[in-house]
Amino acid sequence: LQSIRDNAPKWFQAQYRAVTTNDYEVLLKNKYADIQAISVYGGEDVGYPGKVFISIKPKSADALTIAAKEVIKQEIIKANNVITVRPEIVDPKIFRLVLDTVVVFDKTKNSNSRVVLETKVKNLFNYMNENYIGSFLSSFRESNLSREIKSLDDSVVSSNTRVKISANVVAKNKFLQQYTYNFNNRVYHPTNGFLGDKGGVFSSTLFKRTGRTYLSGFDEDGYGNIRLYDYIDNKKVYVNRKAGRLDYESGKVEFLYDFDPEDTTFSISIVPESVDVLATQDMILEIATEKSTVDIVDINEVEILKSINLSRSF
Repeated sequence: LQSIRDNAPKWFQAQYRAVTTNDYEVLLKNKYADIQAISVYGGEDVGYPGKVFISIKPKSADALTIAAKEVIKQEIIKANNVITVRPEIVDPKIFRLVLDTVVVFDKTKNSNSRVVLETKVKNLFNYMNENYIGSFLSSFRESNLSREIKSLDDSVVSSNTRVKISANVVAKNKFLQQYTYNFNNRVYHPTNGFLGDKGGVFSSTLFKRTGRTYLSGFDEDGYGNIRLYDYIDNKKVYVNRKAGRLDYESGKVEFLYDFDPEDTTFSISIVPESVDVLATQDMILEIATEKSTVDIVDINEVEILKSINLSRSF
């Protein structure tokens, strides 16, 4: 009811024709029920003047089905569109944040176990998805997470969170559904060759390639070259050292060659330069609660604190 009240004045203004990006947003919110988040932006913002881009995250899935897009185009947009404007429905770009959080607490002020505090932090990740991020243009701020963790329990002294940004890659019939991924955040890369001997700041989960019994994956060499490797006997055997490119400034990932993947979905990840992750018009950020980790350490456990990696990279 509240959303109807909020949208009613705007809807009254735009009920005859959708002219501005706000008109399209109000129109769709009033005419189409299955919307968790929506972003409408002009083509002039992304180099396509005369077009309007509409990105919708439905409540029921990560993206609209082809059938749902046709319903929206034919039954809602077509009847209310200005002829000179060309609306286009695009899928939202959903990036998941893998968090590695260390919480320092004072056990003398906590009557509960570490497990209870760990559970509170993990539940907080879901709260963050619902209240701080999870919508278009909603950026992740580490300071917001740190403040919320501090408020969970009087025993919490501090927290430190490292972030990786992850995206799903879909392979079908030996090809990728897309070959370019724009993370739109600078990548942590303090020096040339940084961590190249350990796989750099780009990685993928393992996947199968057609006709092979072993798994394969990607990493990078610290100079922006994405490397394809086969994982044999717990070792990386590189088969293509220039399988793609990573732009450290923009966070753009581009695969340059086909590599015969089986039908699958695997993930790719970067380490951003900042612990704050910015979201653009077509981006939705979500904390990957199932992949994120939480370590609870007592303030007096000095040796453990020294052994925990609190650097930017994983």
